[in-house]
Amino acid sequence: MKYPYILFDFDGTLSESGPGIIKAMKYGLTAVNIHENNENTLRSFIGPPLNVQLQKIYHLSDDETLAVITKFREQYDNQGVYDATLYDGIKHLIHTLHDKGHILCVASSKPYPLVHKLLDTFHLSTYFAVKIGSDPEDEMKNKAVFDQKSLIIKKTFQTLQDKGYIQAIDDTFLRSAVMIGDKNYDIKGAKSNGITAVGVTWGYGDETELTTAGADYLCHTAKELETFLLNA
Repeated sequence: MKYPYILFDFDGTLSESGPGIIKAMKYGLTAVNIHENNENTLRSFIGPPLNVQLQKIYHLSDDETLAVITKFREQYDNQGVYDATLYDGIKHLIHTLHDKGHILCVASSKPYPLVHKLLDTFHLSTYFAVKIGSDPEDEMKNKAVFDQKSLIIKKTFQTLQDKGYIQAIDDTFLRSAVMIGDKNYDIKGAKSNGITAVGVTWGYGDETELTTAGADYLCHTAKELETFLLNA
């Protein structure tokens, strides 16, 4: 097989997490008296580090950013997280790739406790050799950075090595790994780490965003992605 090591983004790639994130962000923003109703603005919080996106859009101070995130987490971690569903065909895709011997990983900017919680909820946890998310403490301390996905991917590589799935993070490994994601930072993170990037269009990014970021391939359905990965 060409790509034995497959890294998946979570929100917008495996899971339709948008409704819960949007609802919680609307609630969180009221901490600084912002009543946001623009759907596109709210959707922009699905995926990237929240502190980075809040300061980019609203130019909030560190204290204001922390207040919004604290209120967001109040709602999302206890309620909104459970609004997530798997995209059509994802469960079959994961089962099939696992059964064919691929080493599956999650490499997400979502806080790692929520990644683990949702994988357990979807009964998919045992199919993934490595499950990497962001450190929630970094978010609360305003330490998350916009190139976080690149660092998450790098950490995924290191964990694969630490667990004995690979001997070295060398050219042979890099040629055999692929990142699957729906947003530009998934693609850019993959390219900055020297691996193939596949953009999926069923999430929160469109073809233009993904190709501009440098996606090597695009897939429009889980079935198309399965065919690509099994026959590449």
